[in-house]
Amino acid sequence: MKLTERNSATEAQGSDLLHVVQDGVSKKMTRSVFLAGIGGAVSLSYNDPRGYGAVYDGSTDCTAAIQQAIDAGGKVKLIGSGIALCSDSIVLKDGTSLELDNNIVIKLADETNKPLVVTPGSAFRWDDTEAGQTYIKNVSVRGGKFDCNGANQTRSASFVGFGLQIADVKNFTFEDSAIRNPTSFGFQGGGLHTFKISNINCDYTEGRVNMDGIHINGDVLDGTIENIWGTTHDDMVALNCVDGDEYMLRRGNMRRISVKDVMNSGTGFRGVRVLSGPDVICDEILIDGIYGDYQYEAVALTSYRGVISRIGKVTIKNIFSESMGSSAIGVVNGSAQTYVKCLTIDGVSFTQKSGNTTDLLRNQGIVTTCFINNIDIQTEDIDLSGVNILNGNEIKSLFMNNINIMKPATQPASLYFSALKLTTVSITNAVINAQNLLRLYKNGGTYLKGNVLFTGATEIDNNGYSITTV
Repeated sequence: MKLTERNSATEAQGSDLLHVVQDGVSKKMTRSVFLAGIGGAVSLSYNDPRGYGAVYDGSTDCTAAIQQAIDAGGKVKLIGSGIALCSDSIVLKDGTSLELDNNIVIKLADETNKPLVVTPGSAFRWDDTEAGQTYIKNVSVRGGKFDCNGANQTRSASFVGFGLQIADVKNFTFEDSAIRNPTSFGFQGGGLHTFKISNINCDYTEGRVNMDGIHINGDVLDGTIENIWGTTHDDMVALNCVDGDEYMLRRGNMRRISVKDVMNSGTGFRGVRVLSGPDVICDEILIDGIYGDYQYEAVALTSYRGVISRIGKVTIKNIFSESMGSSAIGVVNGSAQTYVKCLTIDGVSFTQKSGNTTDLLRNQGIVTTCFINNIDIQTEDIDLSGVNILNGNEIKSLFMNNINIMKPATQPASLYFSALKLTTVSITNAVINAQNLLRLYKNGGTYLKGNVLFTGATEIDNNGYSITTV
């Protein structure tokens, strides 16, 4: 326990029973006896659920013991090793600090059909206002593993299958933990103001629909999500301002969120999804560091069920991938009906594998201003007809710089702009190894207004457009 200078007169009120750990041993004593024994000169370092009857043997139900330790206030620590079985949700409170030693597992019992860890605000709420909402403060969860035992839960309308479900918290931290086999999302959050989710291993060995890693809903501000790694069976990280009825925790705006260093080591569908809606917005989103291979795309910018949706400023940096899956349509994919105000893609290293042509940016929506910088694309398949840098609908102003494409030189086409409406385009420092050709395609009514500035290409096939070469 931790020694501090504290006034014993303020501590020795009442004779309530304390469960304390002293020199590694769990003990029970009244507050007055405890304080008398140590002269009132110490404060408790943490509450140990074993003092309330918890046994980490994988069969003893530890729910009540852990909850009583939390309800006592302050830090709760599960020390040692073993499995703490829980047959109900653990409810975090205002000021809760829950800490697990590395070899401690909290496991959801069979057919519990509830989230493993929740906060008092973890009921679904559709409204997008903060007025009248109650937020708890200063909550943290650290260490250990949370085994959601998803194969032995029954998914229903009332239990979609979230592992940890955290809502309406100001100053929240979740770090240095692992999540194993949820029924659907490993972690779902909403109504989080100033939060950090860091060093989380998604240990998913089972395959079910909607098995996201970190899934964040609306009414979230000033958050960092970093070092998320492992294997999921859907999005590694999802930033969804709005969701369907069965998934929605909070609906609302999402601003100033950073997602850093996401690493898929298995069959993840995509690295990061950003999803907005018609009356809410995702804005000031930074995605920095996407690693591994994905079935669909590294980053998806999507609308809510096909209705017009707004996304503000999104910066995507440092994507490193050997390949996308056979279903991939873009390293970055913007879906139809998605309106993005400002999109920056900076730093992509990507290898196109045999038989699969993947666009750098498949934009099916509308982007007002787009910056694409520092792109390195390698291709292995001599049968690929070209590399689609851009493909889709409309970008009003496009600025590209430092584009490097290396592919078998026997293939004449290297850089395609296809089925894309462009207003202003500037391309500088393009290094192309395939007869040095840049091609601009107009498919099915695609049009270009204004001039295109190309620098660094020896041949231009302009397909009828007005092109200025320097």
